[in-house]
Amino acid sequence: MKLFLQQTEVKPRHDRLPTAKLRDTADFSVYYSPKEKTPAAKELPIEQQHLWTLAIALLTPDTEEKQLLSLRKWYSQLVQPGLQYFIERNTKKYPDDPFVSVFAHLVFGQRQKAAELAQQQKDFMLGLYICHSELKDLNYIIEEQFHSLKDQPQQQPSSEKQTSWHHMSVHQKKCWYLIAGQFGYSTTDHFAVTDGLYWQLILGLYIWYGTSYGEPVDLNRDYNKMLEKEAAANAMLELQHMHLGEASSTEPSLPDSGILWYQLLQWWCGDSKIADLQAWPLELLWLLSLYKQPNNIDPLFANLWIEELEKEDFANFAIYASLFLPDAEQKIEHILRNGEWSDEDTLITQYHIPKRLIQKAKALNAHDEWDFEAEYKHLLDGQLLDEAKLALIYFVIPKLFESKFILPAISF
Repeated sequence: MKLFLQQTEVKPRHDRLPTAKLRDTADFSVYYSPKEKTPAAKELPIEQQHLWTLAIALLTPDTEEKQLLSLRKWYSQLVQPGLQYFIERNTKKYPDDPFVSVFAHLVFGQRQKAAELAQQQKDFMLGLYICHSELKDLNYIIEEQFHSLKDQPQQQPSSEKQTSWHHMSVHQKKCWYLIAGQFGYSTTDHFAVTDGLYWQLILGLYIWYGTSYGEPVDLNRDYNKMLEKEAAANAMLELQHMHLGEASSTEPSLPDSGILWYQLLQWWCGDSKIADLQAWPLELLWLLSLYKQPNNIDPLFANLWIEELEKEDFANFAIYASLFLPDAEQKIEHILRNGEWSDEDTLITQYHIPKRLIQKAKALNAHDEWDFEAEYKHLLDGQLLDEAKLALIYFVIPKLFESKFILPAISF
């Protein structure tokens, strides 16, 4: 919460709760940093670590273009551990195809290495487009070059010029399909770029090489459309097998919707159906509700996080966090009345909580303890004169009358 205090500001208003907002310089990345040992980074399961780092990748950049570059970098790091195994497996499977390694590095988002390997194999145009398409929208140019290659007449390969399409290896062709953003089945070459790829890698293709340059939301939407088409095609194929009395051999590479980072990516891009928010860390949900605008996060999660702060004896922080709620006054009155808070001076001078609310809470707390004189004094201190009159008439005076006249008479 100390980090949150530094990232936010409150502006006082006369006899009302202050307006609370994020600073213009607010940086979401400060909340999770394993190197700095921030509270959120302590002993988190790997799945929650991915959730935090993806949120940072999406929230930290200030433009859509930078956001996409940040997402691409994050996703490359996510799938990186599987690269070496992928290369070894496919090199054994296709020992005579020198572009297996180029394709592997492309599939894992390693553009620079893929570009170097492509140039080593003398496909300089491929290497050039791989390298420059990351920072520039070259989709139209690449598509033209791609179709130009495919339309070339058959010719003998030459070391002095670009190899014709008909003499390219399968994985060299796949590299061209990939950077052209064409991931579907090719009826002329009889393969799809996505053949044999896990769903994580297929999703990566849309993130790294999708044709909606600079817009993560559209890239994810394209991926979801592909899933819908694949699901429909698989359903039709399944029906055909059932009709023929055969077992289906299709194993669609569908995403695991239980993975938290995948839920966050879909939620971020507008598809919140699979997001099981109850499985996400409460602190992250609360921060997302503030940093990601607009959003559809139920305010219930913010209230649960504030209650968690109260349970951990951080009542003052809970009060500050409540300033960002739609029903801030009601929540703050509740916390103040519980009486677990401390340092009244901080509440008034730094959080700009009106003295009236603090004294009202003290009065209610005193009333619960049947200390009506203290209740009356707190109401006076808070300039709550109407409430003080009622307390005086209905509680203080009757109690004094009872103690001075009735009780002595009874004891006599």
